[in-house]
Amino acid sequence: MEITLKPEAIQLGKRVYNSKDINSESKDGQAITELAHKAINANGTINNLQAFRDLNQLIVTTAEQLQQPNRQQYIDLVSDYKKVGVNDIMQYNVEDKITKVTTALTATGTGVNFTKVPSFTSRVYATPYKHQFGIKYSISEMYSDPINQFKNAVDLVNEEKVRYILSQIFAVVREASANSKIPAKQKSTVANITFQGFKAIETALLRYSKNVKPVMIADTALIGSLADKQASVMVTGSTTVPMYLTDDMRKSLLTDTTIEQISKTVAISIDNPYIDNMNSKVELPVDEAILIAGGSASPIKVTEFGDMALLSDIIQQHIESEEAFLKIAYKVDVTLLLNRAIGYIKDTSVVL
Repeated sequence: MEITLKPEAIQLGKRVYNSKDINSESKDGQAITELAHKAINANGTINNLQAFRDLNQLIVTTAEQLQQPNRQQYIDLVSDYKKVGVNDIMQYNVEDKITKVTTALTATGTGVNFTKVPSFTSRVYATPYKHQFGIKYSISEMYSDPINQFKNAVDLVNEEKVRYILSQIFAVVREASANSKIPAKQKSTVANITFQGFKAIETALLRYSKNVKPVMIADTALIGSLADKQASVMVTGSTTVPMYLTDDMRKSLLTDTTIEQISKTVAISIDNPYIDNMNSKVELPVDEAILIAGGSASPIKVTEFGDMALLSDIIQQHIESEEAFLKIAYKVDVTLLLNRAIGYIKDTSVVL
């Protein structure tokens, strides 16, 4: 399904999203309200199919043009990220300074492809696989408060897009670990990893990067577990004197909602909210962490080809509510170029 919006409609979406003073009496507020009311009814049904699709395409297009740096940072911190044209050709350098890249793992959306990298090759091509993800918004809320709900829907598109890319990054690293493609010293898949076990992975990455701090990305549950273990390590021969618990760390454990450092490693907590009404499910793993050696380009490559597109939009009827479900497609390459710059932790003792 291809919908082309007029330039003035695209500008309207950007103004509505960026304005802090917009209300239902303003010109732009009236315009977005008119579009929403033309598209849907208060009873949760489609009023005008073309207007409904125009509204949903405007949500996706606005999200594409207003990707927010604070959400994109999760991808930027663990990968070499680029966005190119839909028909552009992208190549990755596989000549690591220390060791030759021999294998590339690429997420396809349905699995992971392994590609052997010939010894005579200095570059490999990115493959623009078509990926899909979806979002939902409440029909009744969009009808009653179109300005704020339009903004919320735009945010949701970007949030889900980032979480989807992160899920594919975890997929390729998980597959690399399962196939013994990550150095044994730089991974742990045992339940209840000890702090010494974490330090061993960190030490290996520090040696590789010549003492540049690694970056770790994980759910807050795993980062919190590692922080608690760091705080509980005692000086040899003592049961009361902590070895690694500094005043700053003690304060952070008591007051901060996220922990920003474990030992010498920069810790990045991923945005991983509940996705069900019983607060029992999340999209990204809570028991896995990816560590990237500092001081060099990430072995994880992410390239977006072109813009997101609205693939389909339907109304889903529920007992208590009606929701619009948008399926969004875009072409992206998520590839792990295997070298020694990556670490992986899976601790099954960490749960929601």
